[in-house]
Amino acid sequence: RQLCDSLESPPPLPRPMVKLGLALMSGIVFARYFPVSLPGAVILMLILVLVWVTTFRKGLLGPRKTVHWGMALALTGLLGVVRMEALLLSWRALSLEVESLGQEGIQGISGTVDEVHVYATGQTAVVLSHVRLEQAHRERKFPGKIEITGPAASLAAFRPGDGLRTGGILYPIRGPRLPGGFNPRQYRYSLEIFASVPIRAGSPLIHERPAGWSPARGFAYGAMDAIQERLNARTPPAGEEIAGLIGSICFGLRSGMPARLREALSVSGLAHVTSISGLHVSLVLFGLGYGLKRAGLKRRPSAVVTAGFSIFYVLMVGASVPTLRAVLMAYVLLGGYFTERRIDPLNTLALAAFLLLLLYPVELFLPSFQLSFTAVLILILINP
Repeated sequence: RQLCDSLESPPPLPRPMVKLGLALMSGIVFARYFPVSLPGAVILMLILVLVWVTTFRKGLLGPRKTVHWGMALALTGLLGVVRMEALLLSWRALSLEVESLGQEGIQGISGTVDEVHVYATGQTAVVLSHVRLEQAHRERKFPGKIEITGPAASLAAFRPGDGLRTGGILYPIRGPRLPGGFNPRQYRYSLEIFASVPIRAGSPLIHERPAGWSPARGFAYGAMDAIQERLNARTPPAGEEIAGLIGSICFGLRSGMPARLREALSVSGLAHVTSISGLHVSLVLFGLGYGLKRAGLKRRPSAVVTAGFSIFYVLMVGASVPTLRAVLMAYVLLGGYFTERRIDPLNTLALAAFLLLLLYPVELFLPSFQLSFTAVLILILINP
């Protein structure tokens, strides 16, 4: 009977990443609200590593798992402190640099268009990457992206991938208007947008030749152009809105969405479906894996093909944080298929959060991260 019970209910899997993930989050939160010296945190972490390695090699602590786990958690917490402090220091340096550039007056600005957002107010925002600044015959590279805002009549003609050249004054990103409210500076910084350049109607805007895309991103734009052309031929009145919706949901191309459709989705609370995230990645990757399995492939080959396609998918839709978050979780599950081992969902969720926060520690304070992981956590707790 004991053998039957053990076969029916397998022993619980260890969950080391849950402890390490919570330790990393604790270090990030501590550094966010109680700033410490970055060199001091690094020195303390190195001392702790040296003490741990020395005692482990000499066997001074013996097989005391509690002590070793305590050292590992302390190191992980310090790692969170170091990552958050390094990010905050870089943000402060960039903010000071933007203020200094703004005091220098008008700069020549050139770069590649990443996104184009047209709003119902008649304003347009263009996000530039690979930005170069020029003043007094001196050119320099800007360490981040710039958001150019102005009337739609001037900026709406640009498309992602186009080269844009203009002139303007760089302004720092504005902070929250109310304490505890939405922080546009933190949100823009998380998207690597560190400056804003407002322009007026009639400002010189030079439309340079289109830049070359990667094959994956080029495939998305080529498919979107074909869909747009066919819809315009069949349903001219609603073709633009339908194409914009398809482009955002299938290819992550939100730039072509009309302002009226954008506002309607925002008012109805459905704007999140246009952001490539867990829903899209689950449907695409696990749908592909299921199809390969039904076609006769075994679990390991199916996992390898699906993992390879996920790289193409990320390059096609853009490596945004929600997409990377979902793909990280998918990779852990696919790793379970490849190794043919049982995967604990809670440990998988903690591993995805750990890897993401190690890359982007500020995500811990953004609603998108909090809502996504909380929703999946509740689902796991209700139905493991």
